[in-house]
Amino acid sequence: MAYLHCHSCDWEQDDFWEPGGYNPFRDDKIEWLRECLWSPKMRFDGGFYADHPELPVYADEEGEYVRGQDVAALELRRMEQQVSNMAVPTFEDWKRVRETFKCPRCGAQNWDID
Repeated sequence: MAYLHCHSCDWEQDDFWEPGGYNPFRDDKIEWLRECLWSPKMRFDGGFYADHPELPVYADEEGEYVRGQDVAALELRRMEQQVSNMAVPTFEDWKRVRETFKCPRCGAQNWDID
């Protein structure tokens, strides 16, 4: 996997996708989203809550938790951002456009793949 990013601005995209491999809708991700939907309480370490202040945090006798459906919604929003920001989905696509590719944000040809 590799991701494309621009050195002239802060634009970057997700790692290149593969139809049967890494992509936002791979089987393990979909299964995890299903598990979230049916989990009334999901517990994480404190760093998770700090990294996601937009999630409502509840507490009970066992400590802090978030609702699974809130976690699923957060992940779906993140996936939506990945999909909408993807300029060159696959490495094969990249090979076709790499000589002429311009940053979607600033128009520079100052990109790199990590």
